[in-house]
Amino acid sequence: MFEPKGLKKLAFDLAKLPGIGPKTAKRLALFILQQPARFAKELSESLRELHSMVKKCSFCGVYSDTDPCNICGDATRRLDKLAVVRNSGDVYTLESLSVFDGQYLVLHAEGSNYEIDNLNKYGELLKKRVKQLLDFIKSRQQKFAGTFEIIFALGAGIEEQTLMLYLKDYLLEQISSLSHVNFKFSRLAIGLSGGSNLDFVDSYTLREAFNGRRGLD
Repeated sequence: MFEPKGLKKLAFDLAKLPGIGPKTAKRLALFILQQPARFAKELSESLRELHSMVKKCSFCGVYSDTDPCNICGDATRRLDKLAVVRNSGDVYTLESLSVFDGQYLVLHAEGSNYEIDNLNKYGELLKKRVKQLLDFIKSRQQKFAGTFEIIFALGAGIEEQTLMLYLKDYLLEQISSLSHVNFKFSRLAIGLSGGSNLDFVDSYTLREAFNGRRGLD
């Protein structure tokens, strides 16, 4: 079947996006082609400027317009609560619900790539973030004597649950010297269906799951 090379190339590139199959990619490519030329120009400009305009927060890792992001730069946010999420989209979702007033750690754990090297990388990110927040607390108080809660908001799939347990054990092994800190580990309520990711969960279910989080034994 005859298809213009430019159209085939665009469809091929669009099919690289998550959740976009060949047929959907072809429909999107045709849609873009059928729009006025300025539509494609504006779209290409947005793509070209994306990496220069959007920054990764050097504290929590979320994609943001600023570094630090508005969350990490907000002095009213609690420093003794840390939500660990897979990607920036999870932060945007939780912030839109106004269910959390603490800090975040974005693992950027896309797909199901959980080889040991990646697990250690995620563990190091968690250790660094916890120490960072404890240092912030120390700079505001003489001594931290409360409870530091780590909330694993990673989803309800088997791989996410495995990662959660690994991170908990890794952290406890790596920061055993912090005997004065009482760590509390929580996970979202099991109201989330098995295998679900946060960006596919409706707002009500996610809000109830977050507010009904329970301790991680």
